[in-house]
Amino acid sequence: MPLTTRASEVQMHPALAALPSITPVGMAALLPGASATFSVVSNKDKLGASIDGTFLPDLSARQKFLKSHIPDLVDLTLDEVISMSTKALQKKIGNSKVIIIRSTEIDAAGENATTTTYARRLMDNVVEDLARCLGRPAAIGVGEAVVAADHGHLFFAADRDPSMRLDTPGGDAIDLHRRCWVGRGGATPAGSVRVPGAKLGYATDLDFAFPASTSVFKSGGDLCYHHGGTSLQEMIIPVIAVKLKVDGSAKAEKDAVILTHDFDAVTNRIFTVHIELGAASKDLFAGARKVRAIAYPTIGRSPAQPLRPAQSWRRAF
Repeated sequence: MPLTTRASEVQMHPALAALPSITPVGMAALLPGASATFSVVSNKDKLGASIDGTFLPDLSARQKFLKSHIPDLVDLTLDEVISMSTKALQKKIGNSKVIIIRSTEIDAAGENATTTTYARRLMDNVVEDLARCLGRPAAIGVGEAVVAADHGHLFFAADRDPSMRLDTPGGDAIDLHRRCWVGRGGATPAGSVRVPGAKLGYATDLDFAFPASTSVFKSGGDLCYHHGGTSLQEMIIPVIAVKLKVDGSAKAEKDAVILTHDFDAVTNRIFTVHIELGAASKDLFAGARKVRAIAYPTIGRSPAQPLRPAQSWRRAF
């Protein structure tokens, strides 16, 4: 189901992901307060983001952080929203003002699928599922949604050639991926760039190294699908603001009855009014609808006075 069938307005803007473009960093960059005090640090040899002094290395830490800022937050996965009944979803959401819906399916497909063709098919399905997913909260009255991502990715048809695989910087490595190295010391291999954390705006003593092109470091991880680096494909993420057609307003619009006329006052017993029915009556398979228009005067009005359409006669026509 296309997103436009559930939306009255869709606005999409590009945004810049945080470096390195990996999940623990990118997801934390979407959290409240990240625009003011965001950094990438290590704690006990584990890499994570830091917001206002809170270390956020994984999903559990991010969920706890969100709950501390938005107590009535509801956190769901894409699969839960799609598979849950409308009644169960309504009960789960209750009166919460903020709903988080998480999806990890695209990363999972790229990193774990047996073939690139199968992975791309799964990714296409996820995009369709996201559009379907937005229809579920709309059905229970949720009117606005924002769709964003933690990072982009590179996805090649075949494994990176051995000539495209770079030596790692070595040194005190805190984290290593195909497209980024984070740590201290070591060397800067040919074909890569090294950036101190301070130059990225982080209050950290860590250095960051990235392949300068679409090359990859010699490390674990897929050789077709990867992220963490500085390419536009990895760094530019969409931010989509959606105003949803909630079921109540959609039904009201569908069943609407609109009366129009080309006069200011009723001065004759015979006059013309144009009646337009909503989309429900234009459906080829819709049943018959009975509509009665009634005109009647306001209390105390003399019958000799002209009757305006906003008032009416006590007469069906």
